[in-house]
Amino acid sequence: MQKKMIWILMLAVLMSGALSGCKKPNFAVTGNGDNTMTIIAEKAPKKYFGGSGFLTVEEGQKIVIDSALNEKGEILLKFSGGPAADDEAEASDLSASVSGDDPALEVSVKGLGTSEYEIAAGDYGLYAEVISKANGTVNISVK
Repeated sequence: MQKKMIWILMLAVLMSGALSGCKKPNFAVTGNGDNTMTIIAEKAPKKYFGGSGFLTVEEGQKIVIDSALNEKGEILLKFSGGPAADDEAEASDLSASVSGDDPALEVSVKGLGTSEYEIAAGDYGLYAEVISKANGTVNISVK
């Protein structure tokens, strides 16, 4: 009887340890305040999406994307916005930036690597969406 109780106790401890290691899916897009953005994907399933802040691209600068995603993971990035005509943007223009409609640049990010993209000077909002279940990070900067 005592051996049976010990086995049950050991099994309960092992199961609680295994279950506490299970993480929920996470997909976060963060503007870092220094003209960079970071995307963190942890078991992020297809159709998870997010967006945060703006990147300012000056004349002659490029958007640099440094990806460290799992082999099958894929994230679609849409940069919306562009040259600022004036300080009073229409509500429809702001809505397009947030949702990723009519992007100035659209990039599919997979695997490991660094890529540079030319884009007109201006302010760009980022909309990101998981295309294939993703784990890893994507760092976006302007250089």
